[in-house]
Amino acid sequence: MSRRQLPLQATALDRLIERMEAVQPDPPTFGNPVGCSRATGSKHSVYLGVVSWFIKMHTTMVRKGAQLFVGETHAGPFWYMNSATGELTVGSPAIDLDVLDTSPLFAEQGFRYKAVFCEKGKPKAIVDQLRYAITAGGFGQYGDVEVLHGPFEEQLPQYLDRMRAWHCGVLFIDANGSIANDLVTLCQEYRHELKNIDLCIWHQAHVRRRFNGLSAQAVAPGGKWHGAIEKYDYRPLAELLPDLCKQRWLIRRPFNAGYGTAWTMLVGSNWKDLPQWPAGEMYRLDSLTGQAILAECDG
Repeated sequence: MSRRQLPLQATALDRLIERMEAVQPDPPTFGNPVGCSRATGSKHSVYLGVVSWFIKMHTTMVRKGAQLFVGETHAGPFWYMNSATGELTVGSPAIDLDVLDTSPLFAEQGFRYKAVFCEKGKPKAIVDQLRYAITAGGFGQYGDVEVLHGPFEEQLPQYLDRMRAWHCGVLFIDANGSIANDLVTLCQEYRHELKNIDLCIWHQAHVRRRFNGLSAQAVAPGGKWHGAIEKYDYRPLAELLPDLCKQRWLIRRPFNAGYGTAWTMLVGSNWKDLPQWPAGEMYRLDSLTGQAILAECDG
C-alpha cells in the first residue's frame, strides 16, 4: 500500500506515516470495529488544525506558569492499516504528540506538557502498540506521556485526583459520535479539576434524527439500540451541553465525511473571551450562525 493512496490532505499527516514506517515497517492491523471508520481520514485532516489551534489558544496561560494538558478519552491505535478502507492511517495520539513536539513553545522555549491517552484496550494489542510506537517513534520529547489502560470513566478520575499543579489544556472526546453519560458524570464530579481544561467533542451531526426514528422494539431490552441508550445521552444538544459544566461553547459547521455521515465538533470552555474561529468554521453557540448550526444538529 503506497502512502500516496492516503486520503489525508495535510502534508504533516503524510510525514507522520513516513516516520512510523521507518520504525515499524509492517503497520498493525486491527479487526472490526477497531480502526474501521471510513470517516477517519476526513476527520483527522480537520483534527490536525484543531490541535494546533488549541495550543496557540493556551500559550499565554502556559507562559504564566500553567502546565498544558492534552488528553483523549478514546485514543485508539497510534497508526494502523484501516480495516474498512485498506489505507494507512495515523491515529489521533500521533497527531497530538507531533503537534506538541514541533511547537516552539515546547521544542524551543523550555516548557513541558502532559499528554494522557485513555484506551480501554479491546484488544489489549492496541495499548501495547500505542506504548511501543510512542517510544520507538521518539515522541514525547518535551513532555510527560501516559497511556492509561482501561475505560476513561475509570482511568481519568484517578489521574485527575493526582493532578496538583495549575493546568490548562484540552480533553478530546471521540467515542461513536454521541455523548456518553459517563462523560457528563466526569464533568460534573471533576468540574474544579477541569475548570481550565476545555472539552473538544466529535459529534455526529444528525444522530438525533436516527434516534428519533427508532421503534419501541429497537430500544427495548434485546433491541439493536438498547445498549446505546443505556450508555449515551441522546437529548438535544441545547439541553445536554449545560450539564457538561462549561460556560461557553463553539460549534463547527457540519462537514460530510463521506459514507453517509456528517460530523460537527463542539468546544466547551470557561474562558469568557473564548474566540470564534471562522477559518476553522467554529462559531460561538450564542451567535446567529452557531444557533443555526445547533438547530440543524438537533433537528
